[in-house]
Amino acid sequence: MRSLLRLQPEAEITLEANPGTFEIEKFQGFKDAGITRLSIGVQSFNDDMLSRLGRVHNGKEALTAIDTALKLFDKVNIDLMYSLPNQTVQTALDDVQTAIATDATHISAYHLTMEPNTPFGHTPPKGLPQDEAALDIEDAVHGTLEGAGFIHYETSAFAKPTMQCRHNLNYWQFGDYLGIGAGAHGKISYPDRIERTVRRRHPNDYLALMQNRPSEAVERKTVAAEDLPFEFMMNALRLTDGVPAAMLQERTGVPAAKIMVQIETARQKGLLETDPTVFRPTEKGRLFLNDLLQCFYKRKQIGGRPGKTRPERGRQICLSMGNAAASPAGRFRRHSRRRKCPTPKVTPHTKTVRLRLQQSDKCRRPAFAVFSKPFASFTHPPRDAAAYLEALKILRCKKKISV
Repeated sequence: MRSLLRLQPEAEITLEANPGTFEIEKFQGFKDAGITRLSIGVQSFNDDMLSRLGRVHNGKEALTAIDTALKLFDKVNIDLMYSLPNQTVQTALDDVQTAIATDATHISAYHLTMEPNTPFGHTPPKGLPQDEAALDIEDAVHGTLEGAGFIHYETSAFAKPTMQCRHNLNYWQFGDYLGIGAGAHGKISYPDRIERTVRRRHPNDYLALMQNRPSEAVERKTVAAEDLPFEFMMNALRLTDGVPAAMLQERTGVPAAKIMVQIETARQKGLLETDPTVFRPTEKGRLFLNDLLQCFYKRKQIGGRPGKTRPERGRQICLSMGNAAASPAGRFRRHSRRRKCPTPKVTPHTKTVRLRLQQSDKCRRPAFAVFSKPFASFTHPPRDAAAYLEALKILRCKKKISV
């Protein structure tokens, strides 16, 4: 890799790998190619859970992969999922304790979610833990990892001291990154703008365009100036320690004074710490991260009339909540259209709302979305967080809507 790219000597180069036997045989080759950190998609060490998830490896192969990786790499991450079908607190902790015992340097623990256009998205598995049970599992998972000496530095990320993932920190600190290859996303800051890029998803189409019409292989979108504070906060406030307040202007060009009203609102609600030198969520703010983010979301006025707002044209709340396989507690589920659409309802106990979504360009058929409180943070930045927040606003009014 260093023969192809000019990299700093201490650059961290992460590769994601599966625990199957075929890839284990490649681990030495990965190291020889310049990889310095391996992330292994274990998900679970329980063979029954792995079968339910459609994984081709078993628990023994996962342990073998981790053992092999630790002999070759100084930094190894284990990806785990929790809130799996028929999972209990104890079976979730069995996975966590097994991962801790391997001596891996980093563990990512994700809440299972149903993503659109996936097998689980079309047919959700039976036996998923209900909200309260899922929260009990999450609390137990987080507490066990912290008790074992792992630093909970980001919503779903736990690391031994000094072993935090650098590219994760770069994302959440609103840093730049290149998207290279089919389907890759990128973010680049220029003196006069911040631009997001996405490359053509299908590999064959992408390669053909790169050879003949490279400009058509990449879609570019400039982030609107009024959206920059929200986009910055949507990333930065995922970090347990937050970010220096000066970083807002450094990364976006927007001085903190310009959004002081929103900052003070968040502080008065007890969601943001009062230290003026840092943007750091309180414990309440971490639990209700979406409520905190709403303080910074700028809605569009309808026809210039004060008090009348709407989401940007074309935004749909039926979009996928990002690329990740999971998001804790505040989760988005996709249900079969055959299921009866109930009247939206919020109760003090379940705090769950269901609504029907109208067919749109992004969502080819009617679907049901379920949003549950407490709304914890996303595992990865959602592709359309603004639409999600608009949905929350309407749901809190307990109105039946079609978008």
